[in-house]
Amino acid sequence: MKILFDPQIFLHKFGGISRYFVELISELFHTGIDVALPLWKTTNVYFNENHNLSDELIKKGYYNIPKSRFYDRIDFKGKGRLDRFFRQVGVFNSNEKKFIDYSLNNNYDIVHPTHYDSYFLKYIGTKPFVLTIYDMIHEKFPEYFKCGDVANKKEFLARRASAIIAISDSTKADIIKFLKISEEKIHVVHLASSMMRFEGNKGDLNIPGEYILYTGQRWIYKNFEKFIKACAPILISKDLYLVCTAAKFTKVELRLFEELHISRNVIHMNCSDSLLAALYTNAKLFVFPSLYEGFGIP
Repeated sequence: MKILFDPQIFLHKFGGISRYFVELISELFHTGIDVALPLWKTTNVYFNENHNLSDELIKKGYYNIPKSRFYDRIDFKGKGRLDRFFRQVGVFNSNEKKFIDYSLNNNYDIVHPTHYDSYFLKYIGTKPFVLTIYDMIHEKFPEYFKCGDVANKKEFLARRASAIIAISDSTKADIIKFLKISEEKIHVVHLASSMMRFEGNKGDLNIPGEYILYTGQRWIYKNFEKFIKACAPILISKDLYLVCTAAKFTKVELRLFEELHISRNVIHMNCSDSLLAALYTNAKLFVFPSLYEGFGIP
């Protein structure tokens, strides 16, 4: 059996979903299952740190390290929009184009999209596809999102998929509740971790003192703003630090830190897996104030 993955999630630099697929595809390769991931370019941290996976894809001809474009190393406002425009008009090669070329000219048995864009359907004919659903956050808290685009795309694919993978019993229950899909179609496959325990000491982290750890994005439903307002007096009175990972702080967040007088107490860190493991190991506390996650938390 040959599984064809599409590369749409690898437009993201960070995120649990892209980590999920890096781990999944790596393990499938490791167990000898025939896997294809046509990929033109990615800045995804988890993919680029997994040299075994990238080397395997290069060896099989699915991935070639592309030449840099003239603006790749320049940060400027509107860079993302410019990139999307060039992809749409076909000025540059794209992950989507590489997937389409592969799907039209090669044999495979089953398709697994990595997110909810349905562009791939017109190219795979009658081949079955499997969809992984991580949570139903857009359906549960629609007021936190500008439009229902993700929810609509998810439902469109979920109803057409041959099978659905849910990452927890909680997610399965939510899929049944919101989409009214038969439970026989949904298979729960729990997540795991390949992260090794860090054996170093706290001094290796270069953090001035004891710290609280917050990992992941800080979107509205993650409840970060309420958490930071509640946490600020503790950071000040106990001389603690708050270490945050994922995206850099926004101007709004930096202004909030100033208003709360905790600018010196809040640290942002770009994390490799080894650094993240070190942060977990040595944290005074790990906080997870999110209103909802696909694991049934809280």
